[in-house]
Amino acid sequence: MTWPPADLPIDFENATPQENTHPDAHNATNQTINADLVPEIKRVGALADTIGLYLPLSGGTLTGDLQVDGQIKSTGGGSKADPAFQIGPDKALGMFGNINSQWIRFTTDGEYRFQIGTEKSIAYGDLQVVGTVEPGKGNQTSPAIAFGGTSSGFYLTSPANAVATTVNGAYRHIVYEDRTRVAGYLQVDGQTKAPNGTKTAPAYSFTSDPDTGIYLYSAGITSITCAGKNIANFGSDGVSFPEGLATITGTAANLHIGANGQIRRITDVAKAPTTADVSRLESVIETLTARIEELEARLKPAATDA
Repeated sequence: MTWPPADLPIDFENATPQENTHPDAHNATNQTINADLVPEIKRVGALADTIGLYLPLSGGTLTGDLQVDGQIKSTGGGSKADPAFQIGPDKALGMFGNINSQWIRFTTDGEYRFQIGTEKSIAYGDLQVVGTVEPGKGNQTSPAIAFGGTSSGFYLTSPANAVATTVNGAYRHIVYEDRTRVAGYLQVDGQTKAPNGTKTAPAYSFTSDPDTGIYLYSAGITSITCAGKNIANFGSDGVSFPEGLATITGTAANLHIGANGQIRRITDVAKAPTTADVSRLESVIETLTARIEELEARLKPAATDA
C-alpha cells in the first residue's frame, strides 16, 4: 500500500519502527525510521502521498540538500554567542537579528563582525575589500565617504568627475585629471618640490598668465620669466640678465642695465630735464673742472732756476 495511507488517521505518538517503502522517503542506510526519533514526530496538517521526510520537533539532522518553496522563519533573533542561524557545530558562528530594531548581524567567535540595518551597514573592526567599492557621488555637505557621520570627507564633483575633499560642508581641494585646485591657504610643513619648468612654462606661474613666473634655469640658478622671456637669473655669483636690456625701477629713477652687466643710463622718471637743470649741471661741471685744475697746479713740481 501507499505510504502514508491517505484515508487513515496516523498515530505517530505510538508508532513503532517499520520499513519505509515510500519512493520519496530518504534514509540512505536502511530505508527505516530511527526508533529514537519516532516518538517525537508529530503530524502537522494533511500528509500527502508524496511526503517522505519526517523530522522530530526537538531537533534532527538532514543529510543532503534542502529545498524550501516558502519561508524559513526563526521565532527568536538569537545573540552573538548563540545566533539563530548557526553555521557548523560552533554556536559562536552564524547570523542573528533584532526584529524591533530591524537589523541583522553576523558573528564569528562570539563577536559582532557586520551589521545590516534599514539605514546603514556597519563593519565592526577593520574592513578589507577585495575588489571595487562604489559609493554614490555625494556632495560637499553630504560626502560619499564621510568620517564619523560628519560632513567631512570625499565626494565626486559633477560634471567634471573630479574627486573633492570637504571639511564641515565646504570643499577644500579638488583633484582633477591634470591638476589639483586648493581652496584657501596652502600650508606646507616641509619642502615643496616643483618641476624645473621653462621660461615659457615656469614651475610657479599664474592662471591668467601661465608664461610668467619662476623656474629653474640650471643647477643653482633660479630664473624669472615674463611673457616667456628670461628676464633675470639669480645664482651664487649674483644677478644676470640673459635676454637684453633689463630695467630696475626705483622711487625716483630707472636704472637700465645691459646684458653684459654695464649700467647704461639713469633717467629721472618724475619729469624731463629742463633748461635750468642743464644750467645747474653745467655750473657743477665748470666748478668741478676749476677745482681739478687747481689741484693739478698744486701738485705740479715748482720750476727750478737754471
